[in-house]
Order: sequence, then C-alpha cells, then structure tokens
Amino acid sequence: MFKGPRRLGMRYWLKYVDTETIPMFVYDFNETIGGVETYLNASHGLDLPYVFHNIDGVGYDNYSTPWYGQNPFLGQPKAFWGLADSVCRMWIAFFDNQNPNHAGQIVLHWPAFTEEKKEIMIFGAARPSYIGTETYHSAGTDAMIEFALGYRKLRP
Repeated sequence: MFKGPRRLGMRYWLKYVDTETIPMFVYDFNETIGGVETYLNASHGLDLPYVFHNIDGVGYDNYSTPWYGQNPFLGQPKAFWGLADSVCRMWIAFFDNQNPNHAGQIVLHWPAFTEEKKEIMIFGAARPSYIGTETYHSAGTDAMIEFALGYRKLRP
C-alpha cells in the first residue's frame, strides 16, 4: 500500500523529467530503530536518525514505543553506526551535486533509477546494503494505482 504513491511518482518522473539531466535515485530502508516493533519497520521517517547521523539519540529521551523510544543506536552493533555514516554522507552528496555517490564512499555505487533498469539502493546494517530492483508486489501495487486513478475519474 505504501509503495503505491512512490511508484506512481516514479512513473511520472520517468515520463515527464529528462532523467539524463535530473536523475532519480530511489531507496528502501531495511532497518528498524531501537525500541520500535518490527511490524512497524516500514513506517515513514524511521530512517531519519540515520540521515541526520543522530547516533547520540538527541530528542529520543523517554518517548514511549511503539513509535519512538530510546536512543535508536543504543545497544546496536557498530554496523548500524556505519550505516548512519553512509546514509548521511550520501544525502549530503545528493544535496551538494544531485548524486548520492561521493569520493571516499564505502558502500556500493548507487545507480540512478531508469525505465530500463529499475535499480534501487536497499540500505541495511544487520543485512548489508545492496542494490535491488523496484519490483516488490509490482502487479498488486500497479493494480492499486490504476484503480485509484480510475476512481478519481469517476468522482464528480
């Protein structure tokens, strides 16, 4: 369900934007943060402690779970800290030059998403980051998109 809006946006980006000039980089975040139940691992924003390299857990003081709790990095293996380093550096590189790949990069090269190669970065620490494809439940997600677009046309 949550993949639908993203996939629709990606479809329009590929259709209306010159991706040679303005490439699209897509990712999935494959980790939960400390104190968050694993059934919520797809919740929007759970990657933010990594994006902003908040390894000290600033702002997470005694919030109740399931949404937030303790410092997201408390008790996590060093691989989680390394993931924060990589994600933060890639976001900075993207803001700097519209490309997340940068000098000194220690993770995989992040390919741009294209119509021909629907490659995405799948960030992880417990299971290392890897390049995958945006094909998760494609038929069902695409059917939901088409239904939503058709429903919108039927409404007065």
